[in-house]
Amino acid sequence: MDTQITVTGEKPVWSRIANIGQVFCEEATLAMDNEKMKLVGVDGSHVAMWELEIPSEAFNEYDSDTELGDQTVPLDIFQKSLKIMKPKDLQSLIISEEEYKLVNAQQELWVGLDKNKPVSPRTPNLDKSQFTSVVIPTDWLVNALVAAKEYTREVLFSTDTAIQAFCLTAISGNGGRPGTTMKYTLLEERGEKPPEGNEAQKFNITHVLPLIRKLKAEKCREVKLSIKAGMPLLLTARWDDGTRLTFFLAPWIQN
Repeated sequence: MDTQITVTGEKPVWSRIANIGQVFCEEATLAMDNEKMKLVGVDGSHVAMWELEIPSEAFNEYDSDTELGDQTVPLDIFQKSLKIMKPKDLQSLIISEEEYKLVNAQQELWVGLDKNKPVSPRTPNLDKSQFTSVVIPTDWLVNALVAAKEYTREVLFSTDTAIQAFCLTAISGNGGRPGTTMKYTLLEERGEKPPEGNEAQKFNITHVLPLIRKLKAEKCREVKLSIKAGMPLLLTARWDDGTRLTFFLAPWIQN
């Protein structure tokens, strides 16, 4: 990289990077071009993966005519930069050949650039047309997952066309009782789209609940859940400024 890259944004941009990324890992792979910034991370057990794309329009200033190849960046530098920032405060990320630097009106943080070429995580190549998708309010999903966790960690995600609903089913013990099924009915009069197929797959919600809580805190109003039996959960979240999160979680398959 021959030139310096500088991008400037308000606190919410940096907060999403710090809070969502650190749910699963301490560092991420960062890449940039003239259209977007992209961060990708994988959790330590390699069952969950996230990809955060932030378009240039989400920043107040975006000076990245130079393409930045995959670089490893520690996420705690973003978290530390938030501590004394106000919501409308501006902060710049400056990337040079030697370091990352975060600069706002109150402080300046820096960390040396990792010279080792990172192993870039590979996003699963899924045929999304084979999945059944529903869009669910984040508030409802947080409450439902908290309730399900009272019974078990392994929860069945399913869609039911007969009642036009997305369902979460949690059963204590080895297929015994007690248990619960929570249903969110998707109504066209609310502008919602009912599921087009019946699908069901079990997932470990210890990976899902912390993420959904962070999405709620980051003012993400709804999430899209895409389900297919035997396949990873595909979760997509969007913000009004065009930022998009894609999250993959391996299915719970019992031998």
